[in-house]
Amino acid sequence: VGGRPPSLSGPMVPVAVLAAAIPGITLPEMRWMMPGVAQQMRYESSDIMARIRKLGAMPKIDATTAGAADEIRSLASDHADVAAALVLLGGAAAADEAHNLVTPLSWPHATAFGGGARPDGPAAHEATYAHALIHRMEAHHPGEFGTGFHNSDFWFSALGDHVVFPKVRDVAIRLSRDPPAATCKLVQRFAMESLMDRWAPKAFNGLLAQAASTPDDALRGYCEQVATAELRLLLEHCLEMCACAAAADVFPANLLPDSCGPAARGMSEEVEAALDAARRVSEAHVDGFRDQGLVAVRGPLDGNPGDHQTLLVCAAVAARLLGAERVWRADARAPGEAGAVDVLHLDDEGEIAVAGREVPVTRGDVLAVAADRGHQVGAHIRTLRFQARPPSEDPGAEPTWVDRLFESRGRTPTTVVQWSKGPPAPERPE
Repeated sequence: VGGRPPSLSGPMVPVAVLAAAIPGITLPEMRWMMPGVAQQMRYESSDIMARIRKLGAMPKIDATTAGAADEIRSLASDHADVAAALVLLGGAAAADEAHNLVTPLSWPHATAFGGGARPDGPAAHEATYAHALIHRMEAHHPGEFGTGFHNSDFWFSALGDHVVFPKVRDVAIRLSRDPPAATCKLVQRFAMESLMDRWAPKAFNGLLAQAASTPDDALRGYCEQVATAELRLLLEHCLEMCACAAAADVFPANLLPDSCGPAARGMSEEVEAALDAARRVSEAHVDGFRDQGLVAVRGPLDGNPGDHQTLLVCAAVAARLLGAERVWRADARAPGEAGAVDVLHLDDEGEIAVAGREVPVTRGDVLAVAADRGHQVGAHIRTLRFQARPPSEDPGAEPTWVDRLFESRGRTPTTVVQWSKGPPAPERPE
């Protein structure tokens, strides 16, 4: 995170932290499919599109593009879905599959092809931008609301401004000065009328429409280069947001760029707090819990969080201590069983008796105790129990917490001294 984005002149690659999050990922060479070449959209679900392509009615999506899209989507965030859509669009001109990914993130109603709507997420702005690009590739073909160009204009109006626009404008100006575009009258008119102050995506749609009906190789070449650059710049932006999410689970918050806030990383503040709690659990905590069945973690509940955030934070701590990818909430009133962990916390400072010892706990800290060990209960002690299997009475229950970085963090370079008070050392006999 924070390194230079991929160069437009070289092969498209993700930023370093994303590459670390998805080892060995290979992105396809991105290229804009010009009007007259791009096919009409079908507005079918991705399952139906797969059958259509298998039957040969439309070109198949190559393995590199499909594999890259799947790997990016494994990051499980809205920005990852938009990035995958852009890979499908630029790598294979798979407009329908791309459309199915961004429509739920940008359109407030469910659709037969995209499924349920979730338009208020952290990547709604990027999804709207990608939506406009998808219909731009649809070009003169009739679509949902008029031609693709008309629909693209609608989505660019909904988008307004975007942080990528200045970069696109810079590329468009630079390319307009290079031959043969430098001597193309239509390109020069576009540059003079539409690139003076800011990027004008709807004006560029008009230039693309002219390129489709004008036998001018200089114009078509310029349009293809600029459209490809815009696609790749938006992809780079989305990949950076995905990298922020990956980096947040690897690096301390003070090493992340300012752009990597919770919304940019495609997660709620509650999930952000849970991930922060998971980062606080070092290998020393895990070893201490394994050996003693008891460990305290400093500060994951600072700031008086709400009930749901408290639940996720405690579940994330439990998952790390249990070495589990998923944990389910269990009944803390039932007799404790091996393989479960009770996460205790107080509304204020105090002590909790565990196995005959008084363990000091400060507000904001949590005390994790193996559920089969005896510990104090009381109105002033809040207890949440978690286990690494679904409850026997509801084997199909959704887990309370899923650790998407399970077995991929490496050893956490922290100690109990840094991040945990830990239980007091046993007194030495006189």
